[in-house]
Amino acid sequence: MAFKQSPGRGNNAKTGYGIPSPLKQEIELTKEYTKGKEKLAANRAKGSTPGGLSVDKKTAEAKPNLPMHKVIKAGSYVREVDSKGGVVKEERADSRGNEKFYKAVENRNADVTKRQTANASLYNATSGGTSPDKLSHGQKKSLVSLGKAKVFKK
Repeated sequence: MAFKQSPGRGNNAKTGYGIPSPLKQEIELTKEYTKGKEKLAANRAKGSTPGGLSVDKKTAEAKPNLPMHKVIKAGSYVREVDSKGGVVKEERADSRGNEKFYKAVENRNADVTKRQTANASLYNATSGGTSPDKLSHGQKKSLVSLGKAKVFKK
């Protein structure tokens, strides 16, 4: 052998010792959270809600409005139609069945669903629609990154 084999940096066990578990972390809401919650409540009282969400006036819980697009075949064309019946895009039907066209519409619908569900979750976390003790890890993480909460160890 021309060189000595060594294990490199060695075997370091990834135990996570010293790193607090997200499940053990608690958050403390800041003044920014309170200000934001009051601002959202004032906007709700005026009738203003974020686009793509329907907000319950009593509980302040947001749910996504999912405007799904569908594909219809009209003569020698396939059309992408929105929830109101308006044509978004159309192309000539081909012998292969326009697989790319159908797949693109399906992917856009999945993307819209994902984004609006995330927006509703964040709105619920910041508006008080979800009580602070029932926040998910993702919602806590969002509040901390927005500066509306601080993490402390038990």
